[in-house]
Amino acid sequence: MIAHFVYNYLTYSGAAGQVNKLANSLSKLGLFESVIFNVQTIEGDDSKVIIKNGRQIIINLPRNIFLRVVISFYFLHKFKVKLVHLHGFHKPAIIIAKLLNIPILLKSTLLGQDDVNSLLKKNKLNKTLLSFVCKINCLNNVIYDINKCEIDESKLEIIPNGVVIREPLATHEFQREQDSYIFVGAIVKRKSPLEVIKYFKTNYLCSQNAKLYFLGPNDSSLPEFDSRYYKQCLDECGLLLNKNIFFLGNISRHELEQYYLNSTAMIFFSKKEGTPNVVLEAMSLNCPIVHKSDDIIVKSLLGMELGNLLDSQTASSYSSNKFSEISNSGCLRNRATLFSIDEIARKHCELYENIIRNY
Repeated sequence: MIAHFVYNYLTYSGAAGQVNKLANSLSKLGLFESVIFNVQTIEGDDSKVIIKNGRQIIINLPRNIFLRVVISFYFLHKFKVKLVHLHGFHKPAIIIAKLLNIPILLKSTLLGQDDVNSLLKKNKLNKTLLSFVCKINCLNNVIYDINKCEIDESKLEIIPNGVVIREPLATHEFQREQDSYIFVGAIVKRKSPLEVIKYFKTNYLCSQNAKLYFLGPNDSSLPEFDSRYYKQCLDECGLLLNKNIFFLGNISRHELEQYYLNSTAMIFFSKKEGTPNVVLEAMSLNCPIVHKSDDIIVKSLLGMELGNLLDSQTASSYSSNKFSEISNSGCLRNRATLFSIDEIARKHCELYENIIRNY
């Protein structure tokens, strides 16, 4: 049994979505069963301790730190957990796992938040806690290079996030619209929605029918939400708001897939990512991703040729037909298969077994 610790499973969280995919795949492939420990730092129902989501058991930890420790201790022991996988930095979980002599794998989920350098700057105690961690998954080379300056490279691994690859699409399932662009993610400064609006207005608004849809939460339920920044975004839209630019809020998984399938392209200018899930999702459904020219993380996911083809400077002159050519070639989906969640689950299984065997 693997115990996954994650923040904000009950609300909007890319890390939580990734945990769910990984746990489901590990179970489906017969590799490891999982129990998920959720820590809500924002709004969410913490009245139920045990929640079942399909095949997964979620232990919904209370905000009270004493109760959180007691409940974590009890269920880690009850389920005879062999390894604790931290998706983000969870101090109490590290201490409890150490006391129970359970090996720990830490995943650096976000550049500038839980890479080793950032953790050491936040608290001197973190250096001791990090010494209890057996391995750190850095997700990408950028975080790896930062982490290796602070910690022995033998403790570092790179396993990217994964994506569920759907069965091949039938032609009737989608029809890409002309001049229809999407932004997928929370409306917060780190995701750069303001830059996306300006880029859209400058490069793709030559057609009066051009549309930009913002798909993601835009309210105070988000820990990074800034109402003043959100107002800046709305002000930048001006008269285009609800005519050419639309904020649709958080939508269902099925609706999101339809936008990936039907849109001309996704514009992704986010900063300080690990492995951006929305990029993998878009790739898997052949939706082109326009990204910043200096975003080496997205370029590494797309590969050199696609990365250069879709960078924001080059793609600024593209018509809908050019994006359709890229989409119809199937190269994005082919590239996404390298990040199939089943393949990522197998890599995690190998790492889990190696850590457990050598602990």
